[in-house]
Amino acid sequence: MTWFRQHPKKSEMAVSVFSWFELLAGCRNRREELRLDRMLGHFLAIPAVEKDCQLALRWYRRSHVSDGVSALDCLIGTAAVRLGIPLPPANTRHFRKLPGPVARRPC
Repeated sequence: MTWFRQHPKKSEMAVSVFSWFELLAGCRNRREELRLDRMLGHFLAIPAVEKDCQLALRWYRRSHVSDGVSALDCLIGTAAVRLGIPLPPANTRHFRKLPGPVARRPC
């Protein structure tokens, strides 16, 4: 969340709907949800598409037991691969085991 707040070009940023789900899950009350919605409301919301879901299922079957990769991480990663954009997670270990160039450290 800190990286999002500090990024100078919010109008050029996008967020996966699955990332939005994860962030909402961390909210403890309605006030935090509203604050999150205000912050993310400036970003393009990347929707799920069928192709992403099918690829994410293949990645999940291959990686969840051996590497502890979550279903949401697979869904987020496949959208990034489809769009050819890197992910700036605070902790790249979530995406390190996924195929494709999906993770990089924030600038």
